[in-house]
Amino acid sequence: MIKKRFLFYTILLLVLFLLAIPKIWFNSNSQVQQKSKPMPTQVGLYKIQARPLEKSIVVAGELHAMNEVMLKSEANGRVTAVYFKEGSNVSKGQLLLQINALDLQAQLKKVQSQCKMKELTLNRAKLLLKEGGISEENFEQVETEYLSAQADVELIKEQIKKTQIFAPFSGTIGISSVDVGSYLTANSAIVALQQTHQLKLDFAIPEKYAALIKPNMEVSFATESSAQQFQAKIVAVEPAIDANTRNRNVRAIFQNHQQACVPGSFAKVFVNMALNKKAILVPTICIVPILKGQKVYVAQGDSVVNRNVVVGERLDSMVEVVEGLKDGESVVYKGVIQLKPGSKIISK
Repeated sequence: MIKKRFLFYTILLLVLFLLAIPKIWFNSNSQVQQKSKPMPTQVGLYKIQARPLEKSIVVAGELHAMNEVMLKSEANGRVTAVYFKEGSNVSKGQLLLQINALDLQAQLKKVQSQCKMKELTLNRAKLLLKEGGISEENFEQVETEYLSAQADVELIKEQIKKTQIFAPFSGTIGISSVDVGSYLTANSAIVALQQTHQLKLDFAIPEKYAALIKPNMEVSFATESSAQQFQAKIVAVEPAIDANTRNRNVRAIFQNHQQACVPGSFAKVFVNMALNKKAILVPTICIVPILKGQKVYVAQGDSVVNRNVVVGERLDSMVEVVEGLKDGESVVYKGVIQLKPGSKIISK
């Protein structure tokens, strides 16, 4: 009887064990699946809102006088008079300096008297030619001598003019290199003359922006001597790009009526290229460098996808995306390193 009871309980336990195996196996698999399922990554999202962006660059420039020249002597001789003061303003055509011309003036009187005699001889020859008193050949010889005498007079007059230095344009005189009594030779430097009520601003634009520069555009600039920004207007653009620098040379004009700027000054030039009214800007940390360009992670529901982008202007903490993103999309700016395409995310 006891054996039968023992056998009965043994069989019962075996049946219960066999019935419990599938349930144990199912619960075990469920726990493994739950453990292997990845947890969503906490990220920070930036929602794109298109906004105006003014594209501008900063380049180096230099200021020059509108007109500037170093006045030099064209003749040899001693300075007899100086008619200008250093640092003063002079007018166009004003006499600035006189070199001794007494010998030339004496020569002029001599050739003028000779020319007068040749003129009288020519007049008598004309009368004789009409009456047949001289041949045509003799008359032509007399006429040639008179014309030669006239040329001598003009030559001496031009030599005398070279002993006088006149202002070629209105402007400001610089520091003189000569005094009364100084002996000058041809090409000796005398003094600089500059016209500063207008200044030329010369600068160069990188090839990337060369096609955007047009005459009549306005630029801003600042100098080391002033915190103020000034405005200048572009008047000329070099037709071609410089083969050595890959830049395009540009010239603007600044109205320097208040003498606020000095020729020769270095200038920091601010050039506004264009205004993009609907620029797509994202935080710089959103951009992920890849082998051939850049990408960002774009949120789609509870996961992310990667998107190749083309960047444009770079600001302090933002970057312009010219291709790859649309207004209203959200990109990941925090937790980027932990992501891969298809990753599940939770926005903080």
